[in-house]
Amino acid sequence: MKISGTGWRASVATMALGLSLAQTNQVKAQDAKGEEAETESIAPEAEEEYSTIVVTGSNISGVKQVGSETVVLDREQVLATGKSTVAEVLRTLPQVQNASANSFTSTVSGGNSQGGSNVTRGNSVNLRGVGQGATLTLVNGHRITPTGTATAFSEANQVPIAAIERIEVIADSASAIYGSDAIAGVINYVLRKDFEGIELGGSYTFGDYGNDEWTLSGVVGTHWSTSFGDGNIIATFEYLRREPYLRGRNQRLRADQRPFGGNDDRVNGNVATAGLAGNIYIPTADGLTNPNFPQGGANTYYVLPDNPTGNILTIDDLQEVQLSGCMGAATPSCASYPSLVDRSDFEDFQGSLRRKQATILFHQDIGEIEFYDEFFWTRSEQFTRTFASGNQATNPTVQVQPGSPYYLDLPNATRSPFPPFVPSFPQPLDVQFNLLARMPDGAPRFGNQNPDESFNNTFGARAPVFANWRAEAYYTFGKNKTCGVCYLGNYITLERTNLAGISAASALQQLIDLPVDDPLHLNPFSTAPFTEEQLDYILGTNSQYAQNWSHDFVAKLDGKLFELPAGDVRAAFGGEYYYGIQKLQNAANRPPDPGPVTTPDANARTTREQYAAFGEVYLPLVSQDMDVPLVQELTLSAALRYDHYSDFGSTTNQKISATWDVTEDFSLRGSWGTSFRAPGLPELNAGVFSVGLGSNIMPGPGITGFSTQPNGSMNVLFIFGNNPNLKPEEGTNWQIGGNFTPSSVPGLRLSATYYNLHYKNKLGTAGVPAPIFAPGPFASPELLAQYSAYVIPVNNTPDGMGGCMVDPAIEEFTGFLYGANLGANPRDFCNLNAVVDGRTISAANTFQDGIDASINYYTDTNIGTFSFNVSVNKILTNEERTVENAPMISALDTIGDPISWRGRGSVSFQNGPFSATLFGNYIGSYLNDQPITLRETGEQLPQARVPSWTTFDLNLSYTLPRGADRWSFSDGIRFSVTVSNLFDNDPPIVLSTLTGGSSSIDLIAHNAFGRSVQVSLTKSF
Repeated sequence: MKISGTGWRASVATMALGLSLAQTNQVKAQDAKGEEAETESIAPEAEEEYSTIVVTGSNISGVKQVGSETVVLDREQVLATGKSTVAEVLRTLPQVQNASANSFTSTVSGGNSQGGSNVTRGNSVNLRGVGQGATLTLVNGHRITPTGTATAFSEANQVPIAAIERIEVIADSASAIYGSDAIAGVINYVLRKDFEGIELGGSYTFGDYGNDEWTLSGVVGTHWSTSFGDGNIIATFEYLRREPYLRGRNQRLRADQRPFGGNDDRVNGNVATAGLAGNIYIPTADGLTNPNFPQGGANTYYVLPDNPTGNILTIDDLQEVQLSGCMGAATPSCASYPSLVDRSDFEDFQGSLRRKQATILFHQDIGEIEFYDEFFWTRSEQFTRTFASGNQATNPTVQVQPGSPYYLDLPNATRSPFPPFVPSFPQPLDVQFNLLARMPDGAPRFGNQNPDESFNNTFGARAPVFANWRAEAYYTFGKNKTCGVCYLGNYITLERTNLAGISAASALQQLIDLPVDDPLHLNPFSTAPFTEEQLDYILGTNSQYAQNWSHDFVAKLDGKLFELPAGDVRAAFGGEYYYGIQKLQNAANRPPDPGPVTTPDANARTTREQYAAFGEVYLPLVSQDMDVPLVQELTLSAALRYDHYSDFGSTTNQKISATWDVTEDFSLRGSWGTSFRAPGLPELNAGVFSVGLGSNIMPGPGITGFSTQPNGSMNVLFIFGNNPNLKPEEGTNWQIGGNFTPSSVPGLRLSATYYNLHYKNKLGTAGVPAPIFAPGPFASPELLAQYSAYVIPVNNTPDGMGGCMVDPAIEEFTGFLYGANLGANPRDFCNLNAVVDGRTISAANTFQDGIDASINYYTDTNIGTFSFNVSVNKILTNEERTVENAPMISALDTIGDPISWRGRGSVSFQNGPFSATLFGNYIGSYLNDQPITLRETGEQLPQARVPSWTTFDLNLSYTLPRGADRWSFSDGIRFSVTVSNLFDNDPPIVLSTLTGGSSSIDLIAHNAFGRSVQVSLTKSF
């Protein structure tokens, strides 16, 4: 196909110089065999040498992209971002919302993100903000093995930056081409395939918060030519080391957010991060909030003294917290505050990381057959320090029982803990205990390890088969092993239940309850460190390992069907077989003599088989030499794919696309297609994660149709977790757009695309209120009607022997993995009155439409080349619902939801080996509609607009291409400095319940990394 026009020149020059993140068509040269050749920096006049455009998004080789716009980041653009990982690079694109899995959070949050656990602290990319599962990630066009424990996702950091040739992003449906996951779009990492020599590089990134990064990389490649064919190999290795980011180093991430108008999250009611000595709290006499210390809720606080020798304390040794009238002063009779520490001084926002990555790409021609092998491997080790043991948010509360030599007869200690708060027998004293402060030197540090290792290997062959048809077949095998909950040797069981579902004493409490003369006995009021014998008793391991395997076989043919006046009609046909396995093992080393437990360790294994058939046709209808008015070219393409899954059925998806070049300067394009996402294997398996909570509640007035207990109450089982009844998520995506490259303004390119996405059967929860200590959906007939689809009456049949035949309607709910007694035994199915289904369901819907637009301009001057770029994403509408038949509601520009305006622009200059680029990043304003309540005053902050946030990045680089003398020091040198957030612009203050309280940064929309500087050096030989 002939390529001409100044618009093409502008696009190529912009991409080749690497001066912007423009949405440009990917350009690749092919040799006579149709093989891809390395893209070089070329001058516009060299265009005649480039005769074929090949893009991600088609099974047909040698054709241009039809209907969809492709965002391409070439190697220079990737390096100019100054980012250390491909996930960070992709998050600079306006089309990528931040509501996705990332390494500095253990949850995937956001109203429209596909929520769920991210305990492995992996990374995913979320196009459009509609959910991380809606974006398909490929490497060299091939699928990769998923990662995850209780949920599954594609790890974005599959390959090192040193191995990247370019990254291609199509924000359009593509299931008709690739199958599952491509609802919002496709990301394809194209690896470097053609390199001769040696390249060594390294970078150092440092910033404000100590999370420095070092990377070292090496690339080696060579070619050969033999009597039976040519071949080459390229190998890449990269090592990354990242220091931990302690939360406390950033004032905006500390638990005490009072300096920014928020709460002191070190204490909230009867929960606190106690200091070394700890605190005792006693309920207030009237059950009302303590007027002297509102932060403590309906409790009176007493500060324990430092007591390293373990003396028996008296009431006179304590200090009552009485802030009222004290003006913050600390006196023996008026302590200024409880004994507290800020947990952010001991826990990581982002843990330490050691990552090793390698890729090996091999190619060999034997006659007309081309064989290839693509291998990439990653092993990472993260350690995220925590303040408390295990996955507990705070340190435990232990109790001192009446009769203990440590018991103190404090005021209100003998009143009933429940209304009407009348005098009663002595109650246990609740003591806030600091585990970390009592760990001796050399003891295991509390923290979660997240080892993760994966590899993928694709072996394939291409060959001509007849006429101009080519065949390709490949097999990909991949394996991933990861650990989510991975507290190795530093886990303390803080709560346990026995066979009857009744809470039993924790290991720590057992030590306190031992006789005083027992060598293992623990004095709760002593500040002395644990002994080695006590550590041996209370410390254990809690782990959740998952292994994921995938086998993927693909065979396809593509070539010419027949010829039309406008060109060759080309087609591709093929099939795919996929076999996946997910295995999860969850085990805990519990302390000695734990007694029976209700929850067996998980040991789940799930498999999936998939068969697929696909076809695609490329149809040129009008060409330039046909002289059709207002039609320079008109090209159509159509694709159809059928998939059958062993675990949830079949789906058929199609896509139709068109490109209409109206003139040499102006073209239109459009596409329509359907897509789907198959639920991940762990998401379908209740044996991976499912919890049943048994509670006894009193239904509200007017609730009928349910059996009750003799006193009118109801025993309810509330179950949540994974669900074997999930359906495939489905999407319908259409878009229309155009490109304008006016010949009157050489170097200018304008592009705009309107897109429209419907996403249904999306995984989520019904949002049914949990009937735990409250009626939940049983509060009123109206609420019960709203959630009737998720509330199941239980009508068991007596078996005549004192037991029952369980109602068949609840049989699927009896196999949950973990259970907890919150007023009723969750496993006593004969005594149940109702089940509330809070599991993941396939019922949520999302509708989004918006506009992607970009302006690119470059010009040559006497002093160098200037380039300008602006790329924006404007979401017009984003509506969603969580259950079927519910009304769609707006979920746009409110906290946790997609933000309607996002943009990135650049101004670049290049003169010979020197280049400079200033990037601007814009995140629009939105509404904080979930503000916090100030605990000290009880005032709820008003809803408020969060202002927009603009930051700037600067990249300076000096590049000398490799010359004839490869061993010369100056040849093949690239030195660059990148400053991210150049002016250290802090993100807006956001105080919301959605941020969890212990932060004044909205980490869904913004980031907490401040200014950072990366210095990198690469030398090619």
